[in-house]
Amino acid sequence: MFRSIRTKLAVSYALIILLCLLLAGLGALILIRRYQRNAVLSQRHATAVTLSQRAQSLLALKLNLPEIAVRTRQEARALGVRALLVARDGLVLADSGEKDPITGQRLKFPIQELLGSRATAVVRRYLEADGQHYFFIILLLRPPPLEGRAEAGSLPSYLIVAVPEQDVEPAWRQLAPPLAIAGLVSLSISIIIAVVLSRSITRPLLAMTKASEEIARGNYEQVIPTEGQDEVTCLADSFNRMARQVARSRQSQRDFLANVSHDLKTPLTSIQGFSQAILEGAVHDEAGYRRAAQIISEEAARMGQLVQDLLDLARLDTGEATNKRTAIVSSELAQHCVGKFAPLAAEAGVELRISADKTLPLIYGDEGRLEQAVANLLDNAIKYTPSGGRVEIAIQALKLKDGRIEGRSDIPCALPFKGKPGDGNWIAISVMDTGAGIPKEDLRRIFERFYRADKSRSGAKGSGLGLAIAKEIVEAHGGIIGASSRPGSGSCFTIFLPIE
Repeated sequence: MFRSIRTKLAVSYALIILLCLLLAGLGALILIRRYQRNAVLSQRHATAVTLSQRAQSLLALKLNLPEIAVRTRQEARALGVRALLVARDGLVLADSGEKDPITGQRLKFPIQELLGSRATAVVRRYLEADGQHYFFIILLLRPPPLEGRAEAGSLPSYLIVAVPEQDVEPAWRQLAPPLAIAGLVSLSISIIIAVVLSRSITRPLLAMTKASEEIARGNYEQVIPTEGQDEVTCLADSFNRMARQVARSRQSQRDFLANVSHDLKTPLTSIQGFSQAILEGAVHDEAGYRRAAQIISEEAARMGQLVQDLLDLARLDTGEATNKRTAIVSSELAQHCVGKFAPLAAEAGVELRISADKTLPLIYGDEGRLEQAVANLLDNAIKYTPSGGRVEIAIQALKLKDGRIEGRSDIPCALPFKGKPGDGNWIAISVMDTGAGIPKEDLRRIFERFYRADKSRSGAKGSGLGLAIAKEIVEAHGGIIGASSRPGSGSCFTIFLPIE
């Protein structure tokens, strides 16, 4: 029925306010009615007590029924009430009412049961004589014994003051129209406020709708203005962060495609050039053929490594590459990596060292993937360390509490993590080199895919995906990876892995 959320909010607010006003008004009328009824009945009860005392006095004087009836009628009319003198069996002996008196009739309700052991009672009953409801205030009289006197009829045992229901109700009925007018005025003001509130709530939502439509069209530079600290503002802030992230992701995709195209184009150009030279007969001797074949093989291997790295990243993104979980001795994992890279380090003239705590707890994860992450760090460290330099890998067990390391101060790297490791036990695997270092402005982007810092990576071969793959592997194991560096003094990369 209502298509816009603004209308739904305004109508829902108005209905809630209307319901509250109705409940409040109804409750007020009920309380006022009950209060006024009790006030009127209390006043009539006091009058009834006065009449009963006078009637009791007349009975004590041993006056006959006609005299008692006449005096009671006079006093009741003077006080403005209708009084009944009733015998023990419910017969009305006298009625002070001027209209439709019920003298000589018998009341239809059991007075003795209603009164019980009390001296007074108030009941609401229907009187058939005039077809109205009355509140009957019943008071007990104690007539003296007749002492053998023969009188026509009996003496009254009860004095009843009959209060018509309409005498009790008119006050609250008079209050109903003003209350209704006040309710309508309050409802009108509330509807206006509800409309204003609904607009304030839906304005950011409409802005988000328009911004999302613009993003769908490819315009990612969308910012929703926010103010306040309510949930809608938080939603708008989240949308702005999402839009920025989408823009960065879109830009990363463009950069990714450009980098992949560039990295594939270079080896493809070499392969195509040398294969074409062979086909056209530009190569004449065996040495030329061997050199062309070697270059084609190297460039094909380079392309294969790039494709493999891309496949690894795709599998890591989907969570399919770290499903295996086994107990791992971290020192053995690092020693195995060092053994694989020892020939490469020796060829580059780089000293390769390893140091580890004597006792290290087990870690759990995919051993092959964790070894790949450490190997990528070692590969980078050796590539960017000049001949005569040193690369060292250190494995330590740490306990963190309140963001601080407990019990030791020989941590090789001070890492500026964005998200620091939480409290608990960790294994830290650090890879340090004495290379040229990484400029500060490049550190925050060093783990991005295909990112290369020109000063720190000039002349190095690779796909530019090694650190990105290492980061994905470590985070898939619940760990954190970080880097620190001082240009000219080398770099340090550390992997934190949780001890389960």
